Amino acid sequence: MSAAGRSLHAVDAIVEDARVDVLFRQAMGRLASGVVIVTCYVDDRPWGITATACCSISVDPPLLLVSLKSSTVSASAIQRTGRFGVSLLGARALDAAKFASRPGQPKFIDDYCTPCEPEGASATPIVRHAAAHVDCAVNQAHPAADHLLFIGEVHAVLLQSADRPLVYCSQSYHGLDALGEQEQRS
Repeated sequence: MSAAGRSLHAVDAIVEDARVDVLFRQAMGRLASGVVIVTCYVDDRPWGITATACCSISVDPPLLLVSLKSSTVSASAIQRTGRFGVSLLGARALDAAKFASRPGQPKFIDDYCTPCEPEGASATPIVRHAAAHVDCAVNQAHPAADHLLFIGEVHAVLLQSADRPLVYCSQSYHGLDALGEQEQRS
């Protein structure tokens, strides 16, 4: 087996024999990531998909990147409309994150959104209990294997009440506390 497909520790025979794609998936599963719901409209209703592949690209100008599987309804809607929102989730939005991550299911998120004024600052659905929401217009879209990378130009930002960030690691959700915070509460 090539070095690329071997584990870093020869003592783990099961991992040593695994393919590099399996090892890569396991390694990335150990990376704690913030949880977002990428929002858009489908048939004039709020739609969202849970994602962890989201990062800021630039502050000047403000640009944000999200990665979505090309075959998703969300990716198609974003390509068609040229708009998407990103709700950065707090721990109180766990139910919304679980709902919008169900594979193969419709992801109409009406019940998880805050009511929006038609002429409000955001042109995309805002998830209730999100720590922040970023409204974007597609600046660029790049195919990458079976995904589309959307780079959005930020048009509006809404900061909501602070909550513990929701993170995803090792196939489960966690509410993030600052190190030492639990000791300070005692």
